[in-house]
Amino acid sequence: MTAWSIEPDGVVAVLTKVQGSAETFARTFADVETAQGELNAGVGSDILVSSAVAVVDLISSQVPRVQGINARILACATGAGDAALAYVQGHEDMADKTQAAAVQALASNDLSFGQGGR
Repeated sequence: MTAWSIEPDGVVAVLTKVQGSAETFARTFADVETAQGELNAGVGSDILVSSAVAVVDLISSQVPRVQGINARILACATGAGDAALAYVQGHEDMADKTQAAAVQALASNDLSFGQGGR
């Protein structure tokens, strides 16, 4: 690889999408307790109520796993955002140093910085 090619606006767009999807994913499991009451109200016999309870219990047992997945998604998105920010700041830092060296070179009439520091 000869060069980096990160477009900060593109990173922001992707991470915004990821955040929205992660929030939707988290909300999917957020109302499990409410679902129990709705299932009980919607079924008539004891067998169906037992089945409804079993379904809600199964879903409830997966909530910690889903929360863990969601936390990892958000951590990865944060890491990607931080990396992109560091990349942009690094470019700005290099540009500032290069500009300062150019100003110094003009002031001192020493143009060696542009020749690899010779």
